[in-house]
Amino acid sequence: MKFCVLIPCFNHVTTIGEVARAARAHCPVVVVDDGSTRAFPPLDDCTLLRLEGNRGKAAALRAGFAYAAQAGFTHVITMDADGQHFTDDLPRLMAAARAQPRALALGQRDFRACGAPPARRHANALAAWWFYLESGVRLTDTQCGFRCYPLALAQRLQTRAGRFAFELEFLVRAGWVETPLAAVPVRCVYHARQLRESRFRPVADLARITLLTAGLGLQSCFVPRAWRAAWSLGKQTPWRAAFGLARRPA
Repeated sequence: MKFCVLIPCFNHVTTIGEVARAARAHCPVVVVDDGSTRAFPPLDDCTLLRLEGNRGKAAALRAGFAYAAQAGFTHVITMDADGQHFTDDLPRLMAAARAQPRALALGQRDFRACGAPPARRHANALAAWWFYLESGVRLTDTQCGFRCYPLALAQRLQTRAGRFAFELEFLVRAGWVETPLAAVPVRCVYHARQLRESRFRPVADLARITLLTAGLGLQSCFVPRAWRAAWSLGKQTPWRAAFGLARRPA
């Protein structure tokens, strides 16, 4: 197993250097610059990928996954660039992945202990409830960006959501294809600098996540699980074959 840390970044110039250096003590680091308009500090011994224009967190993650797969890594640990996560928790995620190589290891934050704003706590509780309805799996934190992705899964799973909604769609579809989900307690911090550096847009991003949640919820209610799993892997669904609509070899 070969790990790297992937850090999407957009104008996090006051925090990215410290986060990347601390993560580099544990494994190789890939920083994806999502069209930043401010100059980065030096990122010694890190791989820096640059995207043209700000395309959102989903595009940055997908670009990082593609690079990591080509570079021979098997697992990618994602971290936020704003300094919310503790790099000392990286060994916990790596240990969870080694114990279950197929699992998607998910950081689980204690929102009260870390002093998260009430709005963040309530939004996460609502998201966790919706995730349970959509997947049948109980998690206390479905929104944490501190995760360990098996690249084999990331390359197979078909997702369409953009920006911050990507992580939720990936999690739901991973559950639909029966990927093991490993909950890993992690620490986090909410302070004034971190909240200023956050690129989460409460109105636009919450609206996008709400629409995605509604769509996934409708699928969970009305579409058989086998079909949802097939769609998530880009496969033909049984009804196409039943009605003679299956694709024929070229």
